[in-house]
Amino acid sequence: TGGAATHESYAGLLREARRLHCGLRRLGLRPREPVALQILDSRMHIRALWACAVGGLPSLTVAVAPQLTPSNAVAAKLVAAVAQLGARHVLASDELAAPLRALLPRAEVLAVARLQEAGTAAP
Repeated sequence: TGGAATHESYAGLLREARRLHCGLRRLGLRPREPVALQILDSRMHIRALWACAVGGLPSLTVAVAPQLTPSNAVAAKLVAAVAQLGARHVLASDELAAPLRALLPRAEVLAVARLQEAGTAAP
């Protein structure tokens, strides 16, 4: 938010984490399935991290590479970490979804917007 301090209560964070976890479940993720996080917005990253914790999903965060190409060292670290963890799912900022799909063709890349929609959909 432009460097301005923001405040969110733990109750609000937990409520949002549960809603996001519901989205993860509706998209087919189950406890103990590792998830890699590639989220640019720090508030959304924390919410997604908590959603994984609430749902028993081991999560992995690697810094977002400036270029999501195999020749980028940070992107190469992400590829290696996803392979080592055996993560089949990557939760990503919407604008990173397409380049991550190209970089990680064997992973299912879930855009945050899709996850939020799934979390608020009627059962």
